Amino acid sequence: MIVDERLRETLRRRAEVVEPAADGWSAIVRRIERRQRRARITTVSLVAGCSVMAVAVAVLMVTIAVPEVTTQDVAATAGPDAAPGSTPTLPFSVGSATTVSAIEAVPGQIAGGGPTPGPGPAPTTVAAPGAGGQVETGMLAAGFQSGTIYPETAAALEMTQAQVDDGHQPWWVDPEMVAASYLGNRGLTTTEADSPRSIGEAGALRYTAGGVGGWVSVARLVNGTIYYVEGSRSDRIVALRVVREGDRLAVDVTATAPGKVVVRTKRPGSDWNPSATQAVVADKQASLTLEGPASTELIVQVRHEGDDGKVGLSEQRLGLGQAVLEYEGLHDGSTLGPSWLGPVSLGMSLPEAQRAMGIATTTDTGEPCTSLAPAGRPAGVAFVSTAGDDRVDVITVSAPTVFTAAGIGVGSTVAEVRHAYPGIEERLTAGDGRLVYAPDDPILGRFEMVFGIQDDLVAVIWSGHAGLSKTDEICA
Repeated sequence: MIVDERLRETLRRRAEVVEPAADGWSAIVRRIERRQRRARITTVSLVAGCSVMAVAVAVLMVTIAVPEVTTQDVAATAGPDAAPGSTPTLPFSVGSATTVSAIEAVPGQIAGGGPTPGPGPAPTTVAAPGAGGQVETGMLAAGFQSGTIYPETAAALEMTQAQVDDGHQPWWVDPEMVAASYLGNRGLTTTEADSPRSIGEAGALRYTAGGVGGWVSVARLVNGTIYYVEGSRSDRIVALRVVREGDRLAVDVTATAPGKVVVRTKRPGSDWNPSATQAVVADKQASLTLEGPASTELIVQVRHEGDDGKVGLSEQRLGLGQAVLEYEGLHDGSTLGPSWLGPVSLGMSLPEAQRAMGIATTTDTGEPCTSLAPAGRPAGVAFVSTAGDDRVDVITVSAPTVFTAAGIGVGSTVAEVRHAYPGIEERLTAGDGRLVYAPDDPILGRFEMVFGIQDDLVAVIWSGHAGLSKTDEICA
Protein backbone atom coordinates (compact mmCIF):
# COMPACT_ATOMS: atom_id res chain seq x y z
CA MET A 1 0.00 0.00 0.00
CA ILE A 2 1.49 3.34 -1.02
CA VAL A 3 2.19 5.88 1.69
CA ASP A 4 -0.68 8.28 1.04
CA GLU A 5 -3.18 5.40 1.14
CA ARG A 6 -1.57 4.15 4.34
CA LEU A 7 -1.99 7.57 5.97
CA ARG A 8 -5.63 7.81 4.92
CA GLU A 9 -6.32 4.30 6.27
CA THR A 10 -4.69 5.14 9.61
CA LEU A 11 -6.73 8.32 9.97
CA ARG A 12 -9.92 6.55 8.90
CA ARG A 13 -9.46 3.87 11.57
CA ARG A 14 -8.81 6.56 14.16
CA ALA A 15 -12.00 8.38 13.19
CA GLU A 16 -14.05 5.18 13.30
CA VAL A 17 -13.12 4.29 16.87
CA VAL A 18 -13.95 7.70 18.34
CA GLU A 19 -17.45 7.75 19.79
CA PRO A 20 -18.26 11.26 21.06
CA ALA A 21 -20.21 11.48 24.29
CA ALA A 22 -23.28 13.65 24.77
CA ASP A 23 -21.17 16.76 25.19
CA GLY A 24 -19.59 16.03 21.83
CA TRP A 25 -16.52 17.97 20.84
CA SER A 26 -15.68 19.25 24.33
CA ALA A 27 -15.37 15.66 25.56
CA ILE A 28 -13.05 14.82 22.70
CA VAL A 29 -10.86 17.82 23.48
CA ARG A 30 -10.63 16.82 27.13
CA ARG A 31 -9.74 13.25 26.18
CA ILE A 32 -6.99 14.44 23.83
CA GLU A 33 -5.53 16.75 26.46
CA ARG A 34 -5.48 13.94 29.06
CA ARG A 35 -3.66 11.66 26.65
CA GLN A 36 -1.08 14.30 25.89
CA ARG A 37 -0.49 15.08 29.58
CA ARG A 38 0.11 11.38 30.20
CA ALA A 39 2.43 11.27 27.19
CA ARG A 40 4.45 14.21 28.53
CA ILE A 41 4.76 12.57 31.98
CA THR A 42 5.88 9.30 30.40
CA THR A 43 8.44 11.13 28.26
CA VAL A 44 9.93 12.91 31.27
CA SER A 45 10.24 9.61 33.17
CA LEU A 46 11.97 7.94 30.26
CA VAL A 47 14.44 10.74 29.88
CA ALA A 48 15.29 10.66 33.58
CA GLY A 49 15.74 6.89 33.68
CA CYS A 50 17.36 6.10 30.35
CA SER A 51 20.74 6.75 28.89
CA VAL A 52 21.37 9.13 26.04
CA MET A 53 21.90 6.17 23.72
CA ALA A 54 18.51 4.64 24.56
CA VAL A 55 16.75 7.91 23.89
CA ALA A 56 18.53 8.25 20.55
CA VAL A 57 17.42 4.75 19.55
CA ALA A 58 13.81 5.53 20.56
CA VAL A 59 13.78 8.72 18.49
CA LEU A 60 15.18 6.83 15.52
CA MET A 61 12.45 4.17 15.79
CA VAL A 62 9.69 6.80 16.02
CA THR A 63 11.08 8.59 12.98
CA ILE A 64 11.04 5.39 10.95
CA ALA A 65 7.50 4.52 12.11
CA VAL A 66 5.88 7.74 10.90
CA PRO A 67 4.85 7.42 7.24
CA GLU A 68 6.04 9.96 4.76
CA VAL A 69 3.41 12.54 3.82
CA THR A 70 3.12 13.32 0.14
CA THR A 71 2.18 16.48 -1.64
CA GLN A 72 -1.14 14.87 -2.60
CA ASP A 73 -2.11 14.42 1.02
CA VAL A 74 -1.44 17.94 2.20
CA ALA A 75 -2.47 20.14 -0.68
CA ALA A 76 -5.37 21.61 1.22
CA THR A 77 -7.04 24.00 -1.17
CA ALA A 78 -5.48 23.75 -4.61
CA GLY A 79 -7.23 24.16 -7.94
CA PRO A 80 -10.30 21.90 -7.42
CA ASP A 81 -11.30 23.77 -4.25
CA ALA A 82 -11.46 27.18 -5.83
CA ALA A 83 -14.86 28.41 -6.89
CA PRO A 84 -15.48 28.64 -10.65
CA GLY A 85 -13.63 31.61 -12.05
CA SER A 86 -11.33 32.06 -9.04
CA THR A 87 -7.59 31.61 -9.01
CA PRO A 88 -6.53 28.40 -7.25
CA THR A 89 -4.41 28.72 -4.12
CA LEU A 90 -2.18 26.28 -2.25
CA PRO A 91 -1.21 26.56 1.42
CA PHE A 92 1.99 24.51 1.07
CA SER A 93 3.65 21.65 -0.76
CA VAL A 94 5.71 19.02 1.03
CA GLY A 95 7.71 15.87 0.44
CA SER A 96 10.57 14.48 2.44
CA ALA A 97 11.99 17.99 2.52
CA THR A 98 10.34 20.20 -0.05
CA THR A 99 11.01 23.70 -1.28
CA VAL A 100 7.83 25.74 -1.56
CA SER A 101 8.15 27.84 -4.67
CA ALA A 102 6.29 31.06 -5.26
CA ILE A 103 3.08 30.44 -7.22
CA GLU A 104 0.46 32.76 -8.58
CA ALA A 105 -2.13 33.74 -5.96
CA VAL A 106 -5.35 35.69 -5.77
CA PRO A 107 -4.55 39.44 -5.62
CA GLY A 108 -3.95 40.44 -2.03
CA GLN A 109 -3.23 36.88 -0.95
CA ILE A 110 -0.19 34.65 -0.65
CA ALA A 111 -0.01 31.21 -2.16
CA GLY A 112 -1.77 29.80 0.89
CA GLY A 113 -4.88 31.88 0.26
CA GLY A 114 -4.16 34.43 2.97
CA PRO A 115 -3.33 38.13 3.09
CA THR A 116 0.05 38.93 1.62
CA PRO A 117 2.67 39.43 4.37
CA GLY A 118 5.52 41.87 4.21
CA PRO A 119 8.80 41.05 2.44
CA GLY A 120 10.15 37.72 3.61
CA PRO A 121 12.28 34.80 2.55
CA ALA A 122 11.18 32.93 -0.55
CA PRO A 123 11.26 30.08 -1.19
CA THR A 124 10.59 28.33 2.13
CA THR A 125 11.90 24.90 3.09
CA VAL A 126 9.44 22.63 4.87
CA ALA A 127 10.41 19.31 6.49
CA ALA A 128 7.97 16.42 6.37
CA PRO A 129 6.88 15.00 9.77
CA GLY A 130 8.95 11.87 9.28
CA ALA A 131 12.11 13.91 8.89
CA GLY A 132 11.71 16.00 11.99
CA GLY A 133 10.02 13.85 14.65
CA GLN A 134 6.74 12.30 15.69
CA VAL A 135 3.43 13.69 14.42
CA GLU A 136 1.36 15.37 17.16
CA THR A 137 -1.62 13.07 17.71
CA GLY A 138 -3.73 15.80 19.27
CA MET A 139 -3.55 17.89 16.13
CA LEU A 140 -4.57 14.96 13.95
CA ALA A 141 -7.56 14.22 16.17
CA ALA A 142 -8.54 17.88 16.26
CA GLY A 143 -8.36 18.15 12.50
CA PHE A 144 -10.69 15.24 11.90
CA GLN A 145 -13.10 15.45 14.81
CA SER A 146 -13.89 19.13 14.33
CA GLY A 147 -14.70 18.73 10.64
CA THR A 148 -12.15 21.05 9.06
CA ILE A 149 -12.79 22.20 5.50
CA TYR A 150 -9.90 24.70 5.16
CA PRO A 151 -7.34 23.21 5.20
CA GLU A 152 -9.13 20.00 4.30
CA THR A 153 -6.99 17.26 5.84
CA ALA A 154 -5.27 16.50 9.12
CA ALA A 155 -1.95 16.31 7.30
CA ALA A 156 -2.52 19.81 5.94
CA LEU A 157 -3.23 21.11 9.44
CA GLU A 158 -0.03 19.50 10.71
CA MET A 159 2.13 21.05 8.04
CA THR A 160 0.49 24.46 8.33
CA GLN A 161 1.28 24.47 12.05
CA ALA A 162 4.85 23.41 11.28
CA GLN A 163 5.27 26.31 8.87
CA VAL A 164 3.91 28.78 11.41
CA ASP A 165 6.21 27.36 14.07
CA ASP A 166 9.09 28.00 11.68
CA GLY A 167 8.06 31.65 11.36
CA HIS A 168 6.24 31.49 8.03
CA GLN A 169 2.64 32.47 7.14
CA PRO A 170 1.88 34.04 10.55
CA TRP A 171 -1.61 35.05 9.42
CA TRP A 172 -2.83 31.51 10.27
CA VAL A 173 -2.91 32.53 13.96
CA ASP A 174 -5.47 35.28 13.23
CA PRO A 175 -9.02 33.83 12.90
CA GLU A 176 -10.32 36.81 10.92
CA MET A 177 -7.50 36.56 8.39
CA VAL A 178 -7.99 32.81 8.06
CA ALA A 179 -11.70 33.36 7.36
CA ALA A 180 -10.87 36.05 4.77
CA SER A 181 -8.38 33.69 3.15
CA TYR A 182 -11.01 30.95 2.94
CA LEU A 183 -13.56 33.26 1.34
CA GLY A 184 -11.01 34.49 -1.21
CA ASN A 185 -10.12 30.91 -2.05
CA ARG A 186 -13.81 30.21 -2.70
CA GLY A 187 -14.10 33.24 -4.99
CA LEU A 188 -15.82 35.64 -2.55
CA THR A 189 -14.17 39.03 -2.15
CA THR A 190 -14.72 41.16 0.93
CA THR A 191 -13.88 44.81 1.43
CA GLU A 192 -11.94 46.04 4.43
CA ALA A 193 -15.15 47.31 6.03
CA ASP A 194 -17.07 44.08 5.42
CA SER A 195 -14.31 41.50 6.01
CA PRO A 196 -14.91 38.76 8.61
CA ARG A 197 -15.33 40.11 12.13
CA SER A 198 -16.01 38.37 15.44
CA ILE A 199 -19.45 38.98 16.96
CA GLY A 200 -18.36 38.18 20.50
CA GLU A 201 -18.98 34.43 20.39
CA ALA A 202 -15.92 32.25 19.95
CA GLY A 203 -15.59 30.97 16.40
CA ALA A 204 -18.39 33.03 14.83
CA LEU A 205 -17.26 35.52 12.19
CA ARG A 206 -19.64 37.73 10.25
CA TYR A 207 -18.85 39.04 6.74
CA THR A 208 -20.41 40.61 3.64
CA ALA A 209 -19.18 39.75 0.13
CA GLY A 210 -20.66 41.24 -3.01
CA GLY A 211 -23.68 42.49 -1.09
CA VAL A 212 -24.51 39.10 0.44
CA GLY A 213 -23.90 38.44 4.13
CA GLY A 214 -22.74 35.25 5.69
CA TRP A 215 -20.87 33.46 8.45
CA VAL A 216 -17.60 31.61 8.74
CA SER A 217 -17.07 29.24 11.68
CA VAL A 218 -13.45 28.84 12.78
CA ALA A 219 -11.71 26.86 15.51
CA ARG A 220 -8.22 26.75 16.97
CA LEU A 221 -6.10 23.64 16.61
CA VAL A 222 -5.85 21.64 19.83
CA ASN A 223 -2.39 22.22 21.35
CA GLY A 224 -1.56 24.44 18.40
CA THR A 225 -1.72 28.11 17.48
CA ILE A 226 -3.32 28.14 14.04
CA TYR A 227 -7.00 28.48 13.20
CA TYR A 228 -8.93 26.53 10.59
CA VAL A 229 -12.40 26.81 9.03
CA GLU A 230 -15.09 24.37 10.21
CA GLY A 231 -17.85 25.57 7.88
CA SER A 232 -19.67 28.52 6.37
CA ARG A 233 -23.22 29.72 5.87
CA SER A 234 -24.86 32.30 3.65
CA ASP A 235 -27.77 34.54 4.57
CA ARG A 236 -29.37 33.48 1.29
CA ILE A 237 -29.34 29.77 2.14
CA VAL A 238 -31.50 29.68 5.26
CA ALA A 239 -32.07 25.93 5.39
CA LEU A 240 -29.96 22.99 4.22
CA ARG A 241 -30.52 19.27 4.70
CA VAL A 242 -28.31 16.55 3.23
CA VAL A 243 -29.23 12.87 3.66
CA ARG A 244 -27.14 9.89 2.59
CA GLU A 245 -29.19 7.36 0.66
CA GLY A 246 -26.81 4.55 -0.24
CA ASP A 247 -24.28 5.96 -2.68
CA ARG A 248 -26.37 9.07 -3.37
CA LEU A 249 -27.17 12.27 -1.50
CA ALA A 250 -30.61 13.86 -1.23
CA VAL A 251 -30.19 17.62 -0.77
CA ASP A 252 -32.96 20.05 0.24
CA VAL A 253 -32.19 23.78 0.02
CA THR A 254 -34.29 26.79 0.98
CA ALA A 255 -33.10 30.17 -0.27
CA THR A 256 -34.37 33.70 0.35
CA ALA A 257 -33.95 34.95 -3.23
CA PRO A 258 -34.78 33.55 -6.68
CA GLY A 259 -32.01 32.09 -8.82
CA LYS A 260 -30.34 28.69 -8.82
CA VAL A 261 -28.34 26.52 -6.45
CA VAL A 262 -25.28 24.55 -7.51
CA VAL A 263 -24.39 21.65 -5.20
CA ARG A 264 -21.20 19.63 -5.36
CA THR A 265 -19.19 17.37 -3.07
CA LYS A 266 -15.65 16.14 -2.70
CA ARG A 267 -13.57 13.88 -0.52
CA PRO A 268 -11.16 16.00 1.54
CA GLY A 269 -7.95 16.46 -0.42
CA SER A 270 -9.40 15.32 -3.75
CA ASP A 271 -11.16 16.85 -6.76
CA TRP A 272 -14.77 17.98 -6.81
CA ASN A 273 -17.36 15.48 -8.00
CA PRO A 274 -19.85 16.45 -10.75
CA SER A 275 -22.31 19.12 -9.57
CA ALA A 276 -26.11 19.26 -9.64
CA THR A 277 -28.05 22.45 -10.40
CA GLN A 278 -31.62 23.39 -9.54
CA ALA A 279 -33.63 26.57 -10.01
CA VAL A 280 -34.99 28.00 -6.77
CA VAL A 281 -37.91 30.23 -5.83
CA ALA A 282 -37.62 32.51 -2.82
CA ASP A 283 -38.64 30.77 0.43
CA LYS A 284 -39.51 27.52 -1.36
CA GLN A 285 -37.59 24.29 -0.81
CA ALA A 286 -35.65 22.93 -3.78
CA SER A 287 -34.57 19.28 -3.88
CA LEU A 288 -31.60 17.76 -5.69
CA THR A 289 -29.94 14.35 -5.89
CA LEU A 290 -26.28 13.72 -6.61
CA GLU A 291 -23.63 11.07 -6.13
CA GLY A 292 -22.11 10.73 -2.65
CA PRO A 293 -20.10 7.65 -1.65
CA ALA A 294 -21.61 6.10 1.48
CA SER A 295 -18.39 5.26 3.32
CA THR A 296 -16.37 8.45 3.03
CA GLU A 297 -16.17 11.92 4.53
CA LEU A 298 -17.43 14.60 2.19
CA ILE A 299 -17.24 18.37 1.93
CA VAL A 300 -20.65 19.59 0.73
CA GLN A 301 -20.70 22.95 -1.06
CA VAL A 302 -23.89 24.83 -1.94
CA ARG A 303 -23.66 28.00 -4.02
CA HIS A 304 -26.68 30.24 -4.49
CA GLU A 305 -26.41 32.23 -7.71
CA GLY A 306 -29.14 34.83 -7.56
CA ASP A 307 -31.03 36.32 -10.47
CA ASP A 308 -29.56 39.63 -9.30
CA GLY A 309 -26.01 38.36 -9.94
CA LYS A 310 -25.13 38.01 -6.26
CA VAL A 311 -23.62 34.83 -4.86
CA GLY A 312 -23.99 33.11 -1.50
CA LEU A 313 -21.96 30.17 -0.23
CA SER A 314 -22.62 27.49 2.37
CA GLU A 315 -20.10 24.73 2.97
CA GLN A 316 -20.18 21.94 5.55
CA ARG A 317 -18.45 18.63 6.21
CA LEU A 318 -20.42 15.37 6.25
CA GLY A 319 -18.48 13.08 8.57
CA LEU A 320 -17.56 9.44 8.13
CA GLY A 321 -20.68 7.39 8.86
CA GLN A 322 -22.79 10.54 9.31
CA ALA A 323 -26.20 10.03 7.71
CA VAL A 324 -27.66 13.55 7.96
CA LEU A 325 -26.22 17.05 7.73
CA GLU A 326 -28.59 19.96 8.32
CA TYR A 327 -28.98 23.46 9.61
CA GLU A 328 -31.80 25.99 9.61
CA GLY A 329 -31.56 29.72 10.11
CA LEU A 330 -34.38 32.09 11.01
CA HIS A 331 -36.86 32.69 8.18
CA ASP A 332 -40.54 33.21 7.48
CA GLY A 333 -41.20 29.49 7.85
CA SER A 334 -39.67 29.24 11.35
CA THR A 335 -41.92 27.93 14.14
CA LEU A 336 -42.68 29.87 17.33
CA GLY A 337 -42.92 27.97 20.61
CA PRO A 338 -43.12 28.79 24.32
CA SER A 339 -39.31 28.97 24.61
CA TRP A 340 -38.02 29.22 21.06
CA LEU A 341 -38.39 30.70 17.60
CA GLY A 342 -36.77 28.58 14.92
CA PRO A 343 -33.11 28.02 15.92
CA VAL A 344 -33.14 30.60 18.73
CA SER A 345 -34.03 29.60 22.29
CA LEU A 346 -34.62 31.54 25.47
CA GLY A 347 -31.44 31.72 27.55
CA MET A 348 -29.08 32.04 24.60
CA SER A 349 -26.61 34.90 24.74
CA LEU A 350 -27.29 37.58 22.13
CA PRO A 351 -24.18 36.57 20.13
CA GLU A 352 -25.34 32.92 20.24
CA ALA A 353 -28.77 33.99 19.03
CA GLN A 354 -27.24 36.11 16.28
CA ARG A 355 -25.18 33.19 15.06
CA ALA A 356 -28.09 30.76 15.26
CA MET A 357 -30.29 33.10 13.21
CA GLY A 358 -27.77 32.93 10.37
CA ILE A 359 -28.91 36.24 8.88
CA ALA A 360 -28.07 39.92 9.15
CA THR A 361 -29.34 41.52 12.37
CA THR A 362 -29.72 44.89 14.06
CA THR A 363 -29.24 45.62 17.77
CA ASP A 364 -31.14 48.25 19.72
CA THR A 365 -29.58 48.97 23.10
CA GLY A 366 -31.51 51.01 25.63
CA GLU A 367 -32.67 51.07 29.22
CA PRO A 368 -33.34 48.54 30.52
CA CYS A 369 -33.57 46.28 27.43
CA THR A 370 -31.40 45.23 24.55
CA SER A 371 -33.23 43.98 21.48
CA LEU A 372 -31.83 41.85 18.63
CA ALA A 373 -33.89 41.75 15.41
CA PRO A 374 -33.50 40.58 11.80
CA ALA A 375 -32.26 43.34 9.51
CA GLY A 376 -34.80 42.19 6.93
CA ARG A 377 -37.13 39.23 7.04
CA PRO A 378 -38.89 37.90 9.01
CA ALA A 379 -40.34 41.25 9.94
CA GLY A 380 -41.78 42.07 13.36
CA VAL A 381 -39.52 39.66 15.27
CA ALA A 382 -37.28 40.62 18.19
CA PHE A 383 -35.23 38.79 20.80
CA VAL A 384 -35.17 40.88 23.96
CA SER A 385 -32.77 40.85 26.89
CA THR A 386 -34.55 42.36 29.90
CA ALA A 387 -32.24 41.31 32.76
CA GLY A 388 -29.15 43.21 31.67
CA ASP A 389 -27.13 40.02 31.10
CA ASP A 390 -27.33 40.06 27.29
CA ARG A 391 -29.35 36.85 27.18
CA VAL A 392 -32.63 36.24 25.37
CA ASP A 393 -35.38 36.61 27.99
CA VAL A 394 -38.40 37.29 25.76
CA ILE A 395 -39.27 36.62 22.12
CA THR A 396 -41.73 39.08 20.59
CA VAL A 397 -43.65 38.81 17.32
CA SER A 398 -45.68 41.75 16.01
CA ALA A 399 -46.21 40.87 12.32
CA PRO A 400 -47.83 37.92 10.52
CA THR A 401 -44.48 36.42 9.46
CA VAL A 402 -43.97 33.44 11.80
CA PHE A 403 -46.52 31.11 13.39
CA THR A 404 -46.85 28.58 16.18
CA ALA A 405 -46.95 24.84 15.44
CA ALA A 406 -50.74 25.12 15.67
CA GLY A 407 -50.77 27.80 12.95
CA ILE A 408 -51.46 30.79 15.22
CA GLY A 409 -49.84 34.12 14.46
CA VAL A 410 -50.45 37.83 14.40
CA GLY A 411 -53.84 38.33 12.72
CA SER A 412 -55.38 35.10 14.03
CA THR A 413 -58.81 35.43 15.64
CA VAL A 414 -59.64 34.76 19.28
CA ALA A 415 -61.78 31.81 18.15
CA GLU A 416 -58.80 30.32 16.28
CA VAL A 417 -56.57 30.66 19.34
CA ARG A 418 -59.18 29.01 21.57
CA HIS A 419 -59.54 26.13 19.12
CA ALA A 420 -55.77 25.64 18.83
CA TYR A 421 -55.17 25.77 22.58
CA PRO A 422 -58.16 24.33 24.48
CA GLY A 423 -58.28 25.48 28.08
CA ILE A 424 -56.16 28.57 27.40
CA GLU A 425 -56.39 31.18 30.15
CA GLU A 426 -58.43 34.18 29.11
CA ARG A 427 -58.05 37.74 30.34
CA LEU A 428 -60.28 39.49 27.83
CA THR A 429 -62.48 42.54 28.18
CA ALA A 430 -64.60 43.81 25.27
CA GLY A 431 -62.39 42.11 22.66
CA ASP A 432 -59.10 43.27 24.15
CA GLY A 433 -56.71 41.71 26.65
CA ARG A 434 -54.59 38.58 26.74
CA LEU A 435 -54.82 34.85 26.14
CA VAL A 436 -52.14 32.94 28.06
CA TYR A 437 -50.96 29.47 27.01
CA ALA A 438 -48.92 27.52 29.60
CA PRO A 439 -47.85 24.08 28.30
CA ASP A 440 -48.80 21.07 30.42
CA ASP A 441 -45.27 19.69 30.35
CA PRO A 442 -42.69 19.28 33.15
CA ILE A 443 -40.05 21.17 31.13
CA LEU A 444 -42.02 23.54 28.92
CA GLY A 445 -44.27 24.34 31.88
CA ARG A 446 -41.64 26.85 32.95
CA PHE A 447 -42.58 28.99 29.95
CA GLU A 448 -45.66 30.57 28.48
CA MET A 449 -46.93 32.22 25.31
CA VAL A 450 -48.95 35.40 25.69
CA PHE A 451 -51.28 36.39 22.85
CA GLY A 452 -52.05 40.10 23.04
CA ILE A 453 -55.58 40.63 21.72
CA GLN A 454 -56.96 43.81 20.17
CA ASP A 455 -60.37 43.95 18.46
CA ASP A 456 -60.67 40.17 18.76
CA LEU A 457 -57.46 39.62 16.78
CA VAL A 458 -53.92 38.66 17.85
CA ALA A 459 -51.85 41.85 17.73
CA VAL A 460 -48.64 40.62 19.38
CA ILE A 461 -47.20 37.37 20.76
CA TRP A 462 -44.71 37.09 23.61
CA SER A 463 -42.81 33.91 24.52
CA GLY A 464 -40.97 33.88 27.83
CA HIS A 465 -40.72 32.48 31.34
CA ALA A 466 -43.80 31.77 33.40
CA GLY A 467 -45.15 34.98 34.89
CA LEU A 468 -44.49 37.01 31.75
CA SER A 469 -48.23 37.52 31.28
CA LYS A 470 -48.40 39.52 34.50
CA THR A 471 -46.03 42.13 33.09
CA ASP A 472 -47.62 45.32 31.78
CA GLU A 473 -44.64 46.32 29.62
CA ILE A 474 -41.62 44.12 28.86
CA CYS A 475 -39.11 46.96 29.06
CA ALA A 476 -40.92 49.27 31.48
